[in-house]
Amino acid sequence: MKGQLSLELLIIVSIFLVLIGLSLSFLLGLKDMALNKITDYNAKLTLRDIVNSIDNVCVMGAGNSRVVNPTLNEFELTKDGELLSLTSNNQSVTSVVSCNFNLIKTEFNDSTITVYYDNGAKVK
Repeated sequence: MKGQLSLELLIIVSIFLVLIGLSLSFLLGLKDMALNKITDYNAKLTLRDIVNSIDNVCVMGAGNSRVVNPTLNEFELTKDGELLSLTSNNQSVTSVVSCNFNLIKTEFNDSTITVYYDNGAKVK
């Protein structure tokens, strides 16, 4: 009788531990997915702010500048014709810029980005 109780307890504890392990792995996967969504959303917001600043500076002309406070800590900007791409944590978002612009700096880990006009928009 004592041996049967010990075996039943061992089986119940084993099942309980397996369920805890499965639950933890599922929750950690949800956490990673949520962090990726947040990073993607912040990348889109930052790129939108940069593109809007470039467009505003182009419309306003010489002597105008805008400062953008990105919601990301580290990211890289690349230009391909009219396309501006932002890459952060192996995630990339792209937007079309309607104005001629140049990237003075491509890697950002500062707190601000300056967009100014000098014979076309410049981003640094």
